[in-house]
Amino acid sequence: MDEIIYKGNKIVCFSSKDFQAFIINKDGEVESDTFTTLPTAQKWIDKYGTKITCSEEV
Repeated sequence: MDEIIYKGNKIVCFSSKDFQAFIINKDGEVESDTFTTLPTAQKWIDKYGTKITCSEEV
């Protein structure tokens, strides 16, 4: 199992044809979906995800 961070969102690769992507949607809720290719998961993130950036807590 590999994990990829794409535009601040996580994609988990279980096999060469099994990917699960996680996003924070516009309502601030976590959503996930499964895909058979990495490019399809990335396109879903591009369409529905919000760009997540890291910030340091004080």
